[in-house]
Amino acid sequence: MKLSVKPTPVDMGPDDVLHIKVEGGGAAIHVKLAFEDPFMFGMILVDAARTIANSYASAEEATDAEQYLMRLKQGFDAEWDKATTEIRMSKQGEDG
Repeated sequence: MKLSVKPTPVDMGPDDVLHIKVEGGGAAIHVKLAFEDPFMFGMILVDAARTIANSYASAEEATDAEQYLMRLKQGFDAEWDKATTEIRMSKQGEDG
């Protein structure tokens, strides 16, 4: 699956640090650099992955979210090893 990540304007709240919107075969991802160290974003992304895995497990009435977490990690590793997504950056307020 190839996604196009395109910047589109979004009104993030004061406490929001990450916003992802799937649209038109791609994803619009907005990040607010709220932390001095990217390590914190790494921790948040793992928490998000666990939440996603638990949601899949709940929807499928599975007792263990681990299989979904491992599948999610496979996708993460595949994209990490060979990016399929074109990232286009824009400044706040630009349409990109």
